[in-house]
Amino acid sequence: MTATRREQILTVARDLVLAHGVKALSMRRVAAAAGISATAIYRHYKDKEALVWGVVEEGFRAFASYLFPSLSGATPLERLQLAGRNYIRFAIEQPEYYRLIFMSWFDAASADAVAKKGKREPAQEPTFQFLLDRVGECIKAGVIKPEVPVLDAATGIWAQVHGLAALYLAGGARFHYTPQAYLDECERIVGQMLRGLLA
Repeated sequence: MTATRREQILTVARDLVLAHGVKALSMRRVAAAAGISATAIYRHYKDKEALVWGVVEEGFRAFASYLFPSLSGATPLERLQLAGRNYIRFAIEQPEYYRLIFMSWFDAASADAVAKKGKREPAQEPTFQFLLDRVGECIKAGVIKPEVPVLDAATGIWAQVHGLAALYLAGGARFHYTPQAYLDECERIVGQMLRGLLA
């Protein structure tokens, strides 16, 4: 399968999931929209669950490409701050994938089907571990209060940046900010929250 055809299939499937939900997705529908035969799509994905999981994994790969460069920060706190900023930048620049992996994803039936195949839940992805690691290194360095549980701090940070990302994608924030101005404003807001965790 060429990269172009793979990207085409995944993009079509992603857009169909966002527009109609996972239940409405079918291999035949994706094949028709991608301009290939219904039987040809099975050479690339053996069933619907494999296709949907492929879309989700592609979304997480795109997300990781934004998140992992945060390691360029010089200190644990700077790496954590960059992770928050890059999370929101991903939502602004890749809204379709952001909506897919953080705002829609599977319906319960599809999640169960994928779980039976031994796939991970989204919270178990390396991207969430990346956030746990950034918080953990801040605690180890004495930047965040040692009595704060890593999971609690990480979940609180995630909730805040997700809320800020969702406000932008919902449309309201886009009437008041350019993307760059919104990123700067979010950095200030997240910084205020982080100060409550600092040692």
